[in-house]
Amino acid sequence: MVPIEQSTTLAPDPSSAAEARRFVRSALAEWGASRLDDVATLLVTELVTNAVLHTRSGPEVTARMAGRRLRVEVADDNPAPPVRQHYSPRAGTGRGLVLVNELASAWGTEPARRGKIVWFELESGSGAEQLEPVGHRLAPAHEGDR
Repeated sequence: MVPIEQSTTLAPDPSSAAEARRFVRSALAEWGASRLDDVATLLVTELVTNAVLHTRSGPEVTARMAGRRLRVEVADDNPAPPVRQHYSPRAGTGRGLVLVNELASAWGTEPARRGKIVWFELESGSGAEQLEPVGHRLAPAHEGDR
């Protein structure tokens, strides 16, 4: 099976997260894989936001569909791998990699020509239950935590 692939390069600007969501949503619609839309757009938002905020570079986003598996890669110019920061429960930041870890079928990082690639994969199945690995569920937000 030959994978189908699309790429785009974004500006080193916080507005690039919204552009990355539109890019992934459009690719999934074109490939008939819109059921992955919600999780894929959330996760690409987190990775692009991290790339812009922590590396100050314009990320390149690549979406690739091979069979039922979607892989989204976010490349930036900094070779340092992402590190999960530990913020207080009331902090307005610091949950991006937690979300990626909880919702992706797989994710990781690898060196690239001029930096690194942070990627995640999602498996397209017959229902939303296949989008979340077994045993990984986010706890509901509590009113007092907002």
